[in-house]
Amino acid sequence: MDGLDTVAGALAGIAAGGALGFLFADRRVRGRAWLYWLANVLGVLAGVAVAAIGVVRDASWLWVGGVGLIGGWVTGLKYGYARNPGAKLLRRGVRGSR
Repeated sequence: MDGLDTVAGALAGIAAGGALGFLFADRRVRGRAWLYWLANVLGVLAGVAVAAIGVVRDASWLWVGGVGLIGGWVTGLKYGYARNPGAKLLRRGVRGSR
């Protein structure tokens, strides 16, 4: 059962980090590079804090979720900030403005 808990924690961390990072960048950053980099640092620190709590409590699902949170946050933030062409196309499709 421990393996399933660990996989579930990783998927939850990636999904939560990706969604929160995308929404934060899409609604708050809006071209301000300093805020983008600050959000990157804060997201990584939040993931490290969750992972550290998981290590201290000997909960593998929690520390793997913290590591997943880091990857999801950084990726979601990048897509929300539209630093690549795919995100710009996705943004146009979601908003319906062509």
